[in-house]
Amino acid sequence: MGLSLSSVLHFRYYRIGVLVLFLHDISDVILEFTKLCVAFKSRGGKYHLVPDIFSIVGFLCFASLW
Repeated sequence: MGLSLSSVLHFRYYRIGVLVLFLHDISDVILEFTKLCVAFKSRGGKYHLVPDIFSIVGFLCFASLW
């Protein structure tokens, strides 16, 4: 059973709604950071290890939060 916005307001589950909003916003930031790391893996014809590691860790964090 999913909670829509109207049911959150009707049953006064404000704290649950704020928690869901907070978690979704954090996952969006992690997703964008991971996309940037994937883009920076290969710069100037060279492979860079650090953005590759960050992209893997970012994907795992995003998958666990989402």
